[in-house]
Amino acid sequence: MFCRFCIQFRYKQNLKIIMKKKAEETEQKDSLPKISFSIQTRDLSDTISETYVKSLIGLPDYIYERNYSKESKLQKIGHESFQNRNLYSITFPPSLTTILPKAMDKLRYLFQITFLKSDINENFLEDIGDSALRNTDIDLIDIPENIRKIGKYCFPKTLKQINFENGAPHLTYIGNNAFNNTQLETIQIPLNITPFCQAKNIFSQCKLLK
Repeated sequence: MFCRFCIQFRYKQNLKIIMKKKAEETEQKDSLPKISFSIQTRDLSDTISETYVKSLIGLPDYIYERNYSKESKLQKIGHESFQNRNLYSITFPPSLTTILPKAMDKLRYLFQITFLKSDINENFLEDIGDSALRNTDIDLIDIPENIRKIGKYCFPKTLKQINFENGAPHLTYIGNNAFNNTQLETIQIPLNITPFCQAKNIFSQCKLLK
């Protein structure tokens, strides 16, 4: 039979263990990756839901953004350039001309992509390759007016809206199934309708398209 002193001693010891565990749990929570919105080009909280970004914090790796400056000389994004990056936002410079096939194909957390303009309001993007954005989480994208080619299976199933700046007057090619299985409800066809007529199954499985 335990004496009162022994019971009190064991109670205090157990209480210390419990308090230590709670302190360790609090420390672990405080050490989770923190996310702050970049202000290099703009306040991203105006365009990306802060709740959406915070919902990614519990993942094992950091979730972050990549912002190229307006002065960057970047011209091409290569095949699978960002495959292993947990990016939720990418901002490209005006100098970018080509996004090669599958360049961002499996950036499954990528929610926003922005194409900057130069000081004289120019953007030089001409080519978005096959499946370049296929497995991302993008739901809205603005395509610069200088675009000439959009590859097959280019856009993700989450896409709800696409805007062609000034009617994309230079667009001459769209690949088959470019908008396959997206969530588009409406689309403003570019000035040159021919590529849309030549491509096969361009809006296949777009069940919401009116």
